Amino acid sequence: MISHGLSKTLCEHRKKLAYPFVYLDIGARGASLGIWQSLGENLHYVGFEPDENECTRMNASYQKSSQNPIQKYWPIALAGENGRVQFVVTRDPNCSSLLVPNMHTARLIGLEQLFAESNRFELDAMTLDSWAEFHAENLPSFIKLDIQGAELAVLKHAGRALNDCAGLQVEVEFLEVYEGQPRFSDVDQEIRKLGFILVDLRKKYARCGSTLMSTRGLLAWGDAVYVRDPASWLRGESQQDQNAVLRKASSLLITCEAYGIPDYAFTRITDFLSDAEVSDEIKIELKKLIEEWQGELLKRKISDDSNPGFFRKIANRLKSKKEIINDNNNTHTFTYPADSPRTYSERFLFPSEYN
Repeated sequence: MISHGLSKTLCEHRKKLAYPFVYLDIGARGASLGIWQSLGENLHYVGFEPDENECTRMNASYQKSSQNPIQKYWPIALAGENGRVQFVVTRDPNCSSLLVPNMHTARLIGLEQLFAESNRFELDAMTLDSWAEFHAENLPSFIKLDIQGAELAVLKHAGRALNDCAGLQVEVEFLEVYEGQPRFSDVDQEIRKLGFILVDLRKKYARCGSTLMSTRGLLAWGDAVYVRDPASWLRGESQQDQNAVLRKASSLLITCEAYGIPDYAFTRITDFLSDAEVSDEIKIELKKLIEEWQGELLKRKISDDSNPGFFRKIANRLKSKKEIINDNNNTHTFTYPADSPRTYSERFLFPSEYN
């Protein structure tokens, strides 16, 4: 697969809104901006890492770099309450947590050395809502949480901070890696109640013990990706704050492209625009944005694909509005979910024909 940054269309539209895309990284040790880097000056990155030394290092590293996005790392522990909390330091700093490691599970999957406790102390913690109260200019467009079992506690006390949030990436566990931690089923149920839908689950497996046998291992943990459904998320603001609708729609489109699901964003935003309550101004701007974005993704696909002849035919169809019924004398049958780039491209470009 050829790697791209985010589309120029969405980045330029975000700049026109004069409101940055705010990325909150909760558990920022070893962070990398990845595809979000392409937002440039339109991105404000805010990282939270309770290890003060690591925070100082990351802030110093950013100061020395010439990266465009604004980055700020806070030596703050986010939790489900304000006040003093226990912090357990493990032999591998990446496994340190507000929760105590479950050594029975750690031994089962052969990771007891990484999860072995090396220190324990108290530190000050605060809820995400408490932090947002004093940083209203940094209400997140997207949140990544990777804090070793405490993710759900943070989200349960993040009501105000989630108002503008289009998506979440949350580390989830299927085994009890930390004592008393909520498992994926618990986390998923609560996040859905907050108004998000699950769109991806990046699963990771762990072998039992130190076996040298070739096995897949146990499903241990992973990253769950959630996004908003615009039909319900944007409807409440459609008649109150047009700027808020455009900002939130922009955040959703950017998030969906970053996670490889532009078809979801295109389809659901189109459904939202069919709502009679949406103003003509919003309809005009978002329809234009989606058309330009779709066109850019098509050009990218034509450039990348190993069979450009087929996609040139699609491009010609967009111009002439003529029906394509075959390619190399083979009639195509289109299905969804798509099982090839060919069927996916037709479905994404001409969704009305498959409803």
